[in-house]
This record gives sequence, structure tokens and C-alpha cells, in this order.
Amino acid sequence: MRTRKTTMVLSWSLVIFWMLLIFYLSSQTGSESNLLSRTVTDWLIKIFGPYITLDIQTSTLTDVVTVLNNEVRNAGHILLYFILGILVINSVIHNGRKLFRGFHISLFVCLMYSISDEIHQIYVPGRGFEMHDILLDNIGALMGIVLFGSVKAFFYLCFGERLLTKK
Repeated sequence: MRTRKTTMVLSWSLVIFWMLLIFYLSSQTGSESNLLSRTVTDWLIKIFGPYITLDIQTSTLTDVVTVLNNEVRNAGHILLYFILGILVINSVIHNGRKLFRGFHISLFVCLMYSISDEIHQIYVPGRGFEMHDILLDNIGALMGIVLFGSVKAFFYLCFGERLLTKK
């Protein structure tokens, strides 16, 4: 059985790892980042294309990728920070904070990281500071934090586990 200290170290290590992944992706030049998102868009279209109808008047896969690329980039921001939000609130709660206080701390940490990420991008060729990205990042973080808190509250209410209080 893991000790509380081991759990805290592991949970914060996952937060740091995820922040480093975000930093790595933010360090890509504009052309590298665009190539990555176009590759992901192409991959998603090849997987899900046969199962969904694309209401786009295009004739080639390249045209579809071009049209959907921005939406995939936006979804990437939301997904990366959704996971970060879950990891941060998990770490904060393992650190002994109650869920309500942990919600605020986690949201603040994610907000500050998203701002620092955009400031970092000012110095990356082909990238820049975008308020829109901060908004998307924090929508994702909020969704992750709320989902995590809802699941914790559900287990507390249904099973009476002491998940919402300090030990």
C-alpha cells in the first residue's frame, strides 16, 4: 500500500510531466506546430471519415484537412488543459485540501500556467500571445476540474467515503 507521501510525489510528478509536455508542444515553431496539427487532422479524418458525414463542399482530403485544422488545434488546447486540470486537482486534494478549496487552487494554477505558456510563445518563431488560446485552455481546465470534483462528490454521496475532507 502506498504511503501518502508517495502518492503526493507521484501525483505532482504527473502534473510536472504534463506541464513539460505542454511546454514542449508550445516550443515548436509555427510551421512545426501547424504540421503536427495537420497530421492529427488528417489522421482523425481517415479514422472517423467513413462514419460521419462532413458537410463541407470540398473535393480532396487536403481541402478537408485545411478546413478542419483550426478546430482540431482548438480541441487540442482544450484536451491538453482538460487533462492538466484533472491532474492538478488530484494533486491538490492529495496534498490535503478540501474539494471546494482545491477547485479554486487548481483553477488558479491552470490559469497561471496557460498565461505563462502564451508569454513563452512570444519568443517562439511563428507563434505569439493569443487570448483566445488562454480562454480555450481554461475552458478545458475547468471542464477537467469540474468532472473530477463531480466524480469525487458522487462517490462521497453514494458510498460515504471521506473524499471531501482532510484526513
